[in-house]
Amino acid sequence: MTAFRAYQVQYVDRLRQANGLDLVRSRVRSPAVSWLRVPLGTAFAATIAHEQRHLWQARQVMKAAGFPEAAPSGEEGV
Repeated sequence: MTAFRAYQVQYVDRLRQANGLDLVRSRVRSPAVSWLRVPLGTAFAATIAHEQRHLWQARQVMKAAGFPEAAPSGEEGV
């Protein structure tokens, strides 16, 4: 959780640094496909959607029956 929070602080810092930039004309390399360059605004939006997905997944795990008991043997890291 500490690493996630540190990442969030870093992400907010990047958003502040982008203040005033043209988010359509400014382009960055895609983390998924290095040869692809995408608008900075698209990259920010994709990152937000990706993080929302992680948070949704965490909520689903926390709702699961038996949470927070340890995973059955052999299922660690799944």
